[in-house]
Amino acid sequence: MATKKEVVSNKLTIDLSEASDLVHAHMQDESTYHDVIHLWGPPGVGKSSIIKQVANEMNAKVVTFMAAQRAREDLVGPPYLIQPEDRNNALKGRQPLGYTKFFPPESVLRLTKQWAEEQRAMHNAQRAVLIAEGKAEEAEKMGEYKEPGPVVLFLDEFANAQPDVQTVYHNLILERSFGDEEYTLRDNVFLVAASNRQEDGAHTYKMSAPLATR
Repeated sequence: MATKKEVVSNKLTIDLSEASDLVHAHMQDESTYHDVIHLWGPPGVGKSSIIKQVANEMNAKVVTFMAAQRAREDLVGPPYLIQPEDRNNALKGRQPLGYTKFFPPESVLRLTKQWAEEQRAMHNAQRAVLIAEGKAEEAEKMGEYKEPGPVVLFLDEFANAQPDVQTVYHNLILERSFGDEEYTLRDNVFLVAASNRQEDGAHTYKMSAPLATR
């Protein structure tokens, strides 16, 4: 991120003001909603501040994942055991003996279409109960379900993360989905990453080709 603008391969060298304009344009153009902006620059230049400033101007919440400080489980989630409903049937081969699933963290689940749909269904169910109980006024006060607002999912220090951690983010970045249940990010969740550069003395790891070209 320099004061001079020049195109080098598929990377654009821009100053901080231009970086801010780029993120602004990304969040306003529907055709680029699912693209991912990756800001590279020396430590302390203000990459994180730009993201937070633009998000604030766009009335968007920022959810930050410090990738370099994360483990694989922080996105995939820890495993938990699903017990068979009837162990006797399971032992007779009529049901699975039990299996494990991974449960992603709530902070990321809240950004998915599935979470919004579940919250909408719960809201509407609560209103229906109130109406059935003759509490129409309370149901009216609840109003319609309010769709969640825009969010910037900020993957900070991304290239500083261990390679095995970066691989966990493949589907999130390439397909906007994650987890065994294939949770999908809402359309108004914007993915932005930032990384330090190796030439500035930062300890970074080489990104895989699918991630680097995305």
